[in-house]
Amino acid sequence: PEVNLLNSSGELISKSGSAISETIELLKQGKVIALKGLGGYQLIAEAYNYRAVSLLRQRKNREEKPFAIMAKDISMADDLCEINELEKRLLCSPESPVVLLKKKKGKNELESAAPGNPYLGIMLPYTPLHHLILRGIDAPVIATSGNISEEPMCINETEAFKKLNKIADYFLVHNRGIIRAVDDSVARVVKGREMIIRRARGYAPLPFQTNKKSKTFIALGANLKNTFSMKKGNNIFVSQHLGDLENKETEDYLRKTIKDFTDIYNIEPDYIIHDLHPEYATTGIAKEFNKETISVQHHYAHAAACYYENQVQGNCLSVCWDGTGYGTDGTIWGGEFLLYDGKEIKPAAQFKQFTIPGGGQAIKDIKRSAAGILFDIYGENTLRKIKRLNFIPDADNIITFLQLLEKNINCFKTSSAGRLIDAVSFLLKASSYSHFEGEAAMQLEFLAAPGIKDSYPFHINKNEILIIDWHPVIENLLVDIKEEVPPGNISAKFHNTLLNIITTAALIINEKKVILTGGCFQNMYLLNGAIDKLKEKNFNPYWHQRIPTNDGGISFGQAAYAAAILDNS
Repeated sequence: PEVNLLNSSGELISKSGSAISETIELLKQGKVIALKGLGGYQLIAEAYNYRAVSLLRQRKNREEKPFAIMAKDISMADDLCEINELEKRLLCSPESPVVLLKKKKGKNELESAAPGNPYLGIMLPYTPLHHLILRGIDAPVIATSGNISEEPMCINETEAFKKLNKIADYFLVHNRGIIRAVDDSVARVVKGREMIIRRARGYAPLPFQTNKKSKTFIALGANLKNTFSMKKGNNIFVSQHLGDLENKETEDYLRKTIKDFTDIYNIEPDYIIHDLHPEYATTGIAKEFNKETISVQHHYAHAAACYYENQVQGNCLSVCWDGTGYGTDGTIWGGEFLLYDGKEIKPAAQFKQFTIPGGGQAIKDIKRSAAGILFDIYGENTLRKIKRLNFIPDADNIITFLQLLEKNINCFKTSSAGRLIDAVSFLLKASSYSHFEGEAAMQLEFLAAPGIKDSYPFHINKNEILIIDWHPVIENLLVDIKEEVPPGNISAKFHNTLLNIITTAALIINEKKVILTGGCFQNMYLLNGAIDKLKEKNFNPYWHQRIPTNDGGISFGQAAYAAAILDNS
């Protein structure tokens, strides 16, 4: 093996041992290095150097999203975070994922790595080059994907110098080829069990076994946090995390990786499985195969993923909460309670739908969700109510969105728990905008005060299915804001209300096995609280461990759901 240090113009600076020692000195000086790693390029900078971290954020156009941190060893990691034995074992495992750990109190030196976040994503060195650099600098480093935001990781020098030369000051490269990009996996420990959040290096493409021996197929997954899955015989192979299908580069990366998998595993699919959403990139890509296609509704896939991962038998209630999923009625779902027996799915309950202006823009511009819930409660009196509630943030823009809602211009209906959480985050000023998926929900979770037992009232109306009426929640929450109840207490009361909604609906529906799935259950207040409260009521809760609860698990759920359908037919 040969290691070379080059500048951003590609000119050779030094070789071998000198290249490594000079890289260490450059990191100490606050430079950003593009490091050719195991599964692609990483961008590294000294984590204690605020200027270097800020420069990396600016150059990578990554304002708020947390960076992963690589610590020299377990002792350095333990100095930064609270680590229990299970977390230590996970950090030191052969998979060596990024592990989400609670910051130690008073450890604010790494605030720029994860702004406003009580957790740090910590990993240990997993290649000899990492070990040499970390020993030399004797400080934690930022270690983030070597790519332009939302694009695939660079894996060769040609790509790296083309795409990263405006981000990195120097490049440390080696002469070992990388065949395909594989990002770092991300995990945490929940209730004494490992929970994968991003499944990639170390975990993918290890297969999951199923007793369904139906025909061979490829499941294309979701648009965000995309993975795909291939079923051959009784094995379902789940790809590494590929990214968000928001640009041509990532779509082409999906196509290429599917081609690699079909060659490696000698697969000729009989079917192509895709999401029900007609505008998803994967729906279009499915047609390119000229095979018979099967569409699987987004939340059905979430339910099937958790059901089959946990090898649940018989009937269960699946609580599927996330931001966006195209429903069978053409509206946007996201606050669903589904009955599932491993074969058929039936809706059992749903959050009351409300209207949001602006389509997909609401995912980031969370004031749109706030306008939607206020309009749903107060209707034509909303403007008057907002003026009376003079604490509503950014009221002028809210009023603009009210005009769109009144005229029903570019508006859509949703039952999304994620959008409801976004709206509350905005009203409490926990967040004003989501720079990355889930940011507003994260800030609301981190705001919640400990030790609060109170909650807000809600109604459950019995129609064809149960409808969770959240109007009383928001009305009482607004009273608390007006009366200047501390925002942390209000956040905790709101989270407690969501937990009560889960347990109350479960008691009415009366299925003892309850699945918790969807991106909302990345929220530790929600997940831990739901598990505890369901157990208190003698339910058996199930949650994800080896498959992500977010959209990274959709392709596995599509595959499991389709396998059951094809097996039965």
